Amino acid sequence: MSPEQTINTIHAVARERLNSSARNRCAEASSGRHVGFRKYAKVSVPYSLLSLVSFNVGVELGQLAIVAAFLPLAYLIRHSWSYPRLVLTGGSLAVIAIALVWFTERAFDLQLFPL
Repeated sequence: MSPEQTINTIHAVARERLNSSARNRCAEASSGRHVGFRKYAKVSVPYSLLSLVSFNVGVELGQLAIVAAFLPLAYLIRHSWSYPRLVLTGGSLAVIAIALVWFTERAFDLQLFPL
């Protein structure tokens, strides 16, 4: 077998493995990971679009409510000794911990906290 034939064979095998891997991922995705969206797949487009927009607006309003509740409190205690120590440091550590848990669950396909 010549070097060119060997390289062509390796490329063909690699392409086939990549294609089969992509097919497996598509099969996994369509087999139940997106059940929430599939539930609306048979509903008319305007209704599912309205549901999606309503959900997103609700999430944004919830975030605004949390910020609106926290900002006045943070403004009042910004000059106290506890703000830099408790709020900034504690809040930063909480965000880091949550991010690490989410990263670990997604990167290693684990479920650390079953919810």
